[in-house]
Amino acid sequence: GWDTSGDGGGGLVYFIDADGHDPPMYEASMKLWWPHTEAMIATLMAYVHTREVRHWDRFVLCTEWALDHFSDSERYGEWYGYLDKN
Repeated sequence: GWDTSGDGGGGLVYFIDADGHDPPMYEASMKLWWPHTEAMIATLMAYVHTREVRHWDRFVLCTEWALDHFSDSERYGEWYGYLDKN
């Protein structure tokens, strides 16, 4: 789900338990590139099929966040594979 915690700064969390806490796993505090790209594609497809603005809004939110955080356009033009939650 989308990280709404005050310290996480948005983006999709990789793991979260039923109580909203990070499970005791190494990857728990990471945000990976591929869930973000899948969310971008899924929300864009949902918008194309339904024309519901809520899907477009979610697409824009996820895309802007991913480009702002994963993109390394200043140095190499690639994306970082993962980011720490903070």
